Amino acid sequence: SAIYRKRSSVRYWMAAAPMLHVISVIVFAICSCATTIHAYPSGAPSGACTALYPSHSAASQGLASSPLELNISQFSADGGYVPGKTYKMVLVGSRQFKGVLIQGRSGSTPVGKFTVVPGSLTKLSACTPPESAITHTSKALKSNVEMMWSAPPKGTGDVIFQYAVVISYDTFYATLQSPIIKESIPKVPRPSASISLRSPSPSFTTIQRYSTPGSPT
Repeated sequence: SAIYRKRSSVRYWMAAAPMLHVISVIVFAICSCATTIHAYPSGAPSGACTALYPSHSAASQGLASSPLELNISQFSADGGYVPGKTYKMVLVGSRQFKGVLIQGRSGSTPVGKFTVVPGSLTKLSACTPPESAITHTSKALKSNVEMMWSAPPKGTGDVIFQYAVVISYDTFYATLQSPIIKESIPKVPRPSASISLRSPSPSFTTIQRYSTPGSPT
């Protein structure tokens, strides 16, 4: 009868409800994971800014085995940075890589400002402030990445560049560091010794005139 069919339908949906809930949770989890994974190829997320560590399930490779080197050009004669000056930086790898996140720090504070080099497949980060770090825009393999960095103002002190590089999802290098870069303190020129250009005072010779008898005085 119609009443029996209605009751059977209700019992069916009540029995199926827990299974449908499980299925919906699984679908939601899959979608969430897909969204997270597909977000990384276009740059490091803001969650990686503090530790500079990719949110991957694998562990970071050993620092000693890193095939990457961060080169910074045009430092001052004492090897330090000049406050306010802009430097060209190149991350070079003997092994191609996909992702990168680089930030300059004094202690734990981000310092300096990055500028994107056109065609470098990089962009300003999702960190705070955005120009404090630079990251990738594509998961395409790269042999090097160029960028510009403007040094912080006078009085900032020592700076270290910290960075993470992703080779693949399961292979990456985190917490890499540059050597300590000291703030260059310009030498104040000493005043030169003063030299007198005055002519010496002229000397005078006194001539006494003597008169002889019968000679005019």
